[in-house]
Amino acid sequence: LAFDTVSGSLAASYKRPSDDLVFAPATVSPSWVPATQRVGGTAETVVAPIPWVLISASVTYSRASFVEGNSQYAAGSLVPYSPQFVARLDAAATPEIGTLMSQPVKLTVGVGGSVLAVRPLPYGQFGTNIALLDGRIAVR
Repeated sequence: LAFDTVSGSLAASYKRPSDDLVFAPATVSPSWVPATQRVGGTAETVVAPIPWVLISASVTYSRASFVEGNSQYAAGSLVPYSPQFVARLDAAATPEIGTLMSQPVKLTVGVGGSVLAVRPLPYGQFGTNIALLDGRIAVR
């Protein structure tokens, strides 16, 4: 099987901001919190088995924890609402299906899925894992 295009990448990250923003459910907005540290990595690949088909996949790991504490968060605890694993898979096909007024007509069909796992919540609890699926169909 010969692929038209194959690419991939790996990345690692480390951040230690002196203060950070965390989602606050009470105000439905971000609020400032003490210093955190975020350690993680990402792997992704893109494959085009034929010119009009594209498939991409990625997985990200991130561990976000508080370096300093306050009355609401203890030093060393995980940052709430920041999933530790996020995975995504997308596939799209855009074949030319004909012509209209001498212009090519293309069909676009795409599907994508995401998984968010190991989601810390306040008070040392964890939320359930989430799976999302979306799709698109268009003619142009």
